[in-house]
Amino acid sequence: MGKYVACVLLLAIGMVASAQKTNDLLRSIDRQKEDTVKVGLYEKLFKATKDSDHIRAMESLRNMDRLSRKLQYTKGIEKVFYLKATLFFYRDESDSALVYYRKYLFSQTVKNSPIEKIKTHSNIGNVYQQKKQYDSAVYYFNKSLAECKTLDCDKILCAVLNNIGLTVYSMGNAAKSLPYFEQAYQCVLDRNDHESLPNIMNNLAISYALNGKKNPDRLFIDLLKRPELTESTKATVYLNLGGFYFRSKKTAAAEQYFLKADSVFKKIGQGNPEMLHSLGSIYLEKQQFEKALAYFRKVKKQYPDYNQSEMLYRDFASVHFARKAYDSAQFYYEKLFALKDAKQKTAIEDALTKAQEGVDFIKKESEIKALRLEKELLKADTLRVGIIVSALVFVLALLAALGFIYLKKERAKSKINELELERKNRKINEFSQKIEQRNKTIADIEAKFEDYKDKQSMQELKLDIIETLDVGGDGDTFNHYFEDQHKGFYATLKTLAPDLTNNDLRLCSLSKLRLSLKETANVLNLSIDAVKSGRYRIRKKLNLTDKESLSDFLSTL
Repeated sequence: MGKYVACVLLLAIGMVASAQKTNDLLRSIDRQKEDTVKVGLYEKLFKATKDSDHIRAMESLRNMDRLSRKLQYTKGIEKVFYLKATLFFYRDESDSALVYYRKYLFSQTVKNSPIEKIKTHSNIGNVYQQKKQYDSAVYYFNKSLAECKTLDCDKILCAVLNNIGLTVYSMGNAAKSLPYFEQAYQCVLDRNDHESLPNIMNNLAISYALNGKKNPDRLFIDLLKRPELTESTKATVYLNLGGFYFRSKKTAAAEQYFLKADSVFKKIGQGNPEMLHSLGSIYLEKQQFEKALAYFRKVKKQYPDYNQSEMLYRDFASVHFARKAYDSAQFYYEKLFALKDAKQKTAIEDALTKAQEGVDFIKKESEIKALRLEKELLKADTLRVGIIVSALVFVLALLAALGFIYLKKERAKSKINELELERKNRKINEFSQKIEQRNKTIADIEAKFEDYKDKQSMQELKLDIIETLDVGGDGDTFNHYFEDQHKGFYATLKTLAPDLTNNDLRLCSLSKLRLSLKETANVLNLSIDAVKSGRYRIRKKLNLTDKESLSDFLSTL
């Protein structure tokens, strides 16, 4: 409790100090008569508020820009370009950041400073990396790297090598990213760059783990011994160590480092949903179901937009199923199916949007080309220009029509598949219920005719009734629909246990549908004890242990 109070006091003191600094700067600006000095004060005000008050920070830049233009102070105007780009980048407004970094790239400040040019190319690469346009990111990083090798820019060189490694890894090529991380690591060692070392060393260790290098965990552990390690980096290292051991199936070590990471994250007010999910998975595997549920619930509560929600719902269902809380398990399976349906719908809508964007892009590109062509061929034949423009419009219309027709067909095909699947499942259930009801009817008729057994053979009567009700025919129809819905099920069973009889196969199909003993007995016109004996006989033929569920095993086939 004492530590908590101390943290709150420190936070409050920090907020008061920040507010005091902002107020002091505002008073200095009001008192200052020299406009050139005011420009510098607005820059200081921006730096004091950019992390805590984006609105005030942007207002400071607008005032700085207005005053610099009034004074025709080129350096101040160009500085605003750089500061706006930086602010937009940290606010994840990549397009705006790109606009201002490009303005700064062509400024007099950058033209007169090769180092500034290298930094700006690297910053543009960072923006493209943020936009996930990795080819463009690599292009600008390589420009920065080539320029850096001709000059003495040690720290920039190490950062650029690290950024290229991260970009190449994001492009899905872990093997090609490794040499860049190794060069970046050697770079910081050669230049005694203690500030950048933890981050680059951590990236290298992750790359070693992903590329199957021997003992990558030693690099993580050595990194933890470095005195300059921040709490945030330490948490990340613990997290990556836990991830390495988790992927290596060393759950005890993984649990140890994930818990350490969780402890440090709590201390610095941060967290990681993948870590919490992994801890829950570890406890699920150890059958510590309450602990597993606690971590899964943390993920669900603290990270409602968690990008692995499907896996999380599946794990929730697995825990509840293992605890025999079947209603809860069913609830999460239903949520899982709903999420998958929603994703499919979103994917179709995204495809339509992208198609429209593609058509719009082609249309805009074509319009630009048409305008250029019109300018270049202003004196050319008007009819020829009209034909070219008409052809372009026709191509655009054709592309749009083809795209629309294709997407419409795909959506129709998806809907038909859904309806067909629903129809087949309904047919199987209807035939199962029909057979069950007819067998009940036969049993009722046998009971009613018990008094007449001396007058007529009950066996002959039973055979006549079965033939009249066509139970066998319905059984064949059920087998037809079941085999159509679960293709290869019977063939797989016969491969696993060739001595299974047709009655055994029929019992297996009903067990796969998870019918109860009573329902199965009614469908097959058997006693419950006969069904139990049949299931026991099948378990023996399939070499299942007492702990293995027959229905669960058959559901995997």
